[in-house]
Amino acid sequence: TRQQAWDFQTPLRAASSTTHSGSLPAAGSFVEVDNGSFVVTTVKETEDRRGWIVRGYNVSGEDIEVGLTPWRPFRRAERANLAEETIAPLEAGEHGQVMLNVKGHEIVTVLFGE
Repeated sequence: TRQQAWDFQTPLRAASSTTHSGSLPAAGSFVEVDNGSFVVTTVKETEDRRGWIVRGYNVSGEDIEVGLTPWRPFRRAERANLAEETIAPLEAGEHGQVMLNVKGHEIVTVLFGE
């Protein structure tokens, strides 16, 4: 059941280090999600190493709209299938955000590429 899956989650482990210079902010996220009914299950490099996959699903039985904002803008964004094949191009906003209509309990894969 879904509850059993949630019971096996474990928190991330963090290791501290000394303060040092660098170009990354002190905190960040690979992808921001604007709808709590959408759960991200995967963030990974594509099999061909030319982009990133963000996959998740709608935990509710209702249709939702969700915005996904990657950590940086990419040249292209596409809705893809589980085999990472393009289904349809997506229009990205100013900060790379894409908006998706997701059916109840639907799994969605988005490819962000160069």
